[in-house]
Amino acid sequence: MSRTFKKEERLCSFNEINDLLRRGKSFFTDPFRVVFVKMEGDRQDKILISVPKRNFKRAVDRNLLKRRIREAYRKLRPEPDNTTYLNIMFVYTCREILNYDYIERQMSHILNKLH
Repeated sequence: MSRTFKKEERLCSFNEINDLLRRGKSFFTDPFRVVFVKMEGDRQDKILISVPKRNFKRAVDRNLLKRRIREAYRKLRPEPDNTTYLNIMFVYTCREILNYDYIERQMSHILNKLH
């Protein structure tokens, strides 16, 4: 599997996001609130990353955290199994900028929990 993060892996559809928020299950693993819904089909997992403006006023800080989260997911994501896929939303809830190593450890924990 390619190790790049493609457009098809981003959750962009308004209807899919509404479905995720309406039907999704959630749990909290510091510093993330994770909302997910399991779907039938042979697509790959799609993710949405949210860093609230309420916690980080400067766009530079929000973008830095989104890049770190995206990179951790890209490195640790599982292989698709061609029967089900997940739509996942990661909401960064911490009020400080955490280092990449901690984010990567937490992402590993989350992905093991989901798959």
